[in-house]
Amino acid sequence: MILEIGLRSAGYIVQTGREATFEKEKSDSLRDEFILLRNEIKYEKWVVALGDSLTNGSNVPVHKSYPFQLFQNPGNKLSKNKVRFNILNHGYCESNTFQSLKQLEQIITEWNRKPDIMIFLGGASDLFSPISNKEQSEFDNIIDRINNHKESFFKTTRIYKVYRGIKLNLKTYSEYDGITEDEFNREFPENKIVETFVLGKREKAFQEIDTLKSKFKDIHFESILNSIVDKNLHQRAEVVRITLDFFERFPRLFRYSGAYPLHRLIISFNQQSEITADQIASKLEEIRSKNPSVSETKIFQKYYQLFKEKDKAIERIEKSRLKNLRAIATLCKKNNIQLVIQNYPANFNGANSALKEVADEFNLPFVDNNKVFNSLITDKKTRMKYLAEDEHPSEEGYKIMADNVWQVLKSL
Repeated sequence: MILEIGLRSAGYIVQTGREATFEKEKSDSLRDEFILLRNEIKYEKWVVALGDSLTNGSNVPVHKSYPFQLFQNPGNKLSKNKVRFNILNHGYCESNTFQSLKQLEQIITEWNRKPDIMIFLGGASDLFSPISNKEQSEFDNIIDRINNHKESFFKTTRIYKVYRGIKLNLKTYSEYDGITEDEFNREFPENKIVETFVLGKREKAFQEIDTLKSKFKDIHFESILNSIVDKNLHQRAEVVRITLDFFERFPRLFRYSGAYPLHRLIISFNQQSEITADQIASKLEEIRSKNPSVSETKIFQKYYQLFKEKDKAIERIEKSRLKNLRAIATLCKKNNIQLVIQNYPANFNGANSALKEVADEFNLPFVDNNKVFNSLITDKKTRMKYLAEDEHPSEEGYKIMADNVWQVLKSL
C-alpha cells in the first residue's frame, strides 16, 4: 500500500509538471527534468492546449514549448501565486484530428473538471497519419469494448503498470540483441556512414551498412536514415530519393521501423515539385515486385494507396479532417468550452484552410500564425531562425506562437 501511494504521488508530480510554472530556467536540452513546481497556484481560468507535435513542442525543452511560454507571459501573472490562465500542454506528436477528437471526448467524460478554454492546432498529421472512415469505425468499436470491460483492481494499480513497463523495456532490450548503446556507438560507425552519404558517396555508404546489417536490426537502419535526412532537410526532393533508396535496400523497414521515415517523406514530398506521386508509386511497385511480402504490411498499403490514388486520397483526408474539426468545435460548444483555433506557422495549406474554415463557420477566435511567420521568413537564414526540422518552430518560433495566442487569449 505504501509503494502504491508513493507511485501515485510520483505520477501526480510528473503530470502537474506540464501545468507548472518555472522558478528558474536551468536546462536547454533536457525536457521536464529541471522544472521546479509551484504546488499551489491559483488561477482564474483553466486552459488546455490540444494538438500535435507543435503543441507538444517535442523538438525543444519543455519550457520552450508554446504552452509554457504562453503561461509565462508577463500579462498572465496577477500576483506571486495567482495567474489569469493555468495552461496544460496536452499535445501529442503526430496526433491527427480524429485522435484529437478522441482526446477531447476523454477530457470531457473522464477528467474531474472541464477546461474553460481549449486552444487547438492540428490537422497537418491527417495527411501523414491518415485514418480511414472504416478505421475510425473500428476504433470506436474497440473503445466501446474497452469501456464496457471492467479491469481487475490489480490492473488499475500503479504497481501493475510499473511491472508492465519493465516487461515492455525487457522486450525492447531483447530486440536489440542485448547490444548496449556504448557497444552500438563503438561497433556501428553511424556518424561515418552519415558523413559518407552527405559527401555524395551513396554507394560506399550503403556498402558500409551492408557489411554490418547482419548484426543489427531494422531499428538501427531507421536511425541512420533519420540522421541522413536531418542533414538534407532543406533539399526536399533529395529526402524523397534517399528515403526510397533506403526502403529499396532494406525492405524490412516496411515491417518494422519505417513509419517515421515515411512520415517525413510525405512532408518533404509536399514541399517539392521535382518528384511526382506517380513516380513514387512506381518506385514502391518496383520494391514490391522484388520483395512481395512487403505488400502484406499496413505501412506499405497505406503509403502506396496514398501515392497511387493521390487525388482521391487527399480528397478523402480533407473531408475527414473537416468532419473531425467540426466535431471538435461542436463538442466544445455543447460543453461550454471556449475553443480557440490557430493555424500552422509553415505552409500546410490544406490543414490551414480547414482550420480557418471551421473557425469562421463556428465564429471562433482565430490565431493566424501563418501570416505572421510568412512576414518574418524572407530567406533561408530567417527560415532557419524561426523554423527547425520538418517545419517545427525553433525556440524563438514557439515564442512568437505564444505571443500570437496571447493576443487572443487575453481578451477571453
